[in-house]
Amino acid sequence: MAIDVKLKPVSINFTLKDHIYDVLRESILKADIYDADEELRLDERRLAEQLGISRTPIREALARLAQDGLVEILPRKGVFIHRKTLEEILDMVVTWAALESMAAHIAARIAPEADIKALREFAMRHSATASKAELSEYSDANIKFHQAIFDLSGSPLLKSTTDGLFAHMFAVRRRAMGENNRATHSVADHMEIIEALEARDSELASRLVREHTMRLHDHIRERWTRLANKGENLAYFGQRDEAHCIYNFALPPLLIHTLIEADCSRLTRWLMSMPPAVLGTTYFNFLASHDGVGLRPVEGLLSSGELDSMVDCLQLNGALLSWRETAEGDRSIYEVNVSLYDAFKFQNADVETSLARMILAHAIVLGLEGIPAIYIHSFLGTQNDVERVENTGHNRAINRHQWDKDKLTQRLTDPASHHAVCLSRLKALIQIRQCQPAFHPNATQYT
Repeated sequence: MAIDVKLKPVSINFTLKDHIYDVLRESILKADIYDADEELRLDERRLAEQLGISRTPIREALARLAQDGLVEILPRKGVFIHRKTLEEILDMVVTWAALESMAAHIAARIAPEADIKALREFAMRHSATASKAELSEYSDANIKFHQAIFDLSGSPLLKSTTDGLFAHMFAVRRRAMGENNRATHSVADHMEIIEALEARDSELASRLVREHTMRLHDHIRERWTRLANKGENLAYFGQRDEAHCIYNFALPPLLIHTLIEADCSRLTRWLMSMPPAVLGTTYFNFLASHDGVGLRPVEGLLSSGELDSMVDCLQLNGALLSWRETAEGDRSIYEVNVSLYDAFKFQNADVETSLARMILAHAIVLGLEGIPAIYIHSFLGTQNDVERVENTGHNRAINRHQWDKDKLTQRLTDPASHHAVCLSRLKALIQIRQCQPAFHPNATQYT
């Protein structure tokens, strides 16, 4: 359940459909849907239990919310609050800026003095909440300020057009308000806009409103990178005319996190949100490759603390880190370089425990919708090649060991060798999968 809605049973002496729709819509608007750690799934059964009604009106309300673009109904997955992509958010903010700047232009010419005075009083009354860091209250007042600009324009069409954007703009502004001291800047901008309206300077009012909203646009573009990376490769499917098979880049770090922390909640949440591949396309599920374990695909799926904890554990197992420089000049880890076998090692544990993790991880991969892929060094249980890193100067060489044929043959013919055990168990899993039509890449899968 994505939002902890506090609901009471309802009576049937009014239009139940409309009431349920209104209650769910209000709850969605109050959720921080652009918080990267927010869970977005809605549980029909739990909603019905909280409201004391059957699931039929819940489904009808959710269908309306889907038409409004507030939720997505994914076959075999469930119902999720809709979170726009970074590109969609930026486009929406630009559209809002254009519409509101026109509304301000009109308002400066025709709005009654009393209404402009009321707007000033409203802004002054709520400016204190921004300075006191009462951000939740101020963010509500902030969106009402912008809605008031449309009201002052007297244009029903402008207002109705922006009503369709309201829910997501409200959530976007709420999240952004707590970042980079934007609340304080917002108060100053609002007062300048009011002064332009009072002066009946339509050009200035229009420009100030447009610049104010475009500063939000620039802030989001520069800082909301976690949202940008969340599942962006899914777009490669297009209409089955771009790619027929795409890498599930988030799977390796999510599975490693799951087994290191003994917590499958993040992995489960991600799997629940993955849309079924359209017939003729599929997912390419892998855990390791000749490159490292990329971390950018899980920015927005794992918290900063969870990422740090995973990286610390992997470093204890000999992992190396590859860094990138951000637009702000900071450094961040984009890739962890480690062999998969060593990534799953338990500190101070026996070989069998590490092998069990290795096999379990691949059992999950082999069971997922899509095509599984296993790296040669995962089959062989190859360990970190530190010497090769030193010789080449490249971190990725740690997982690019070049086996000597005789040594490898010796290891694989020794039944006590973890290399032989790893290969044998993975081959057994593959044989089981090959015999089951349920594992066809486009077979129906319920998660």
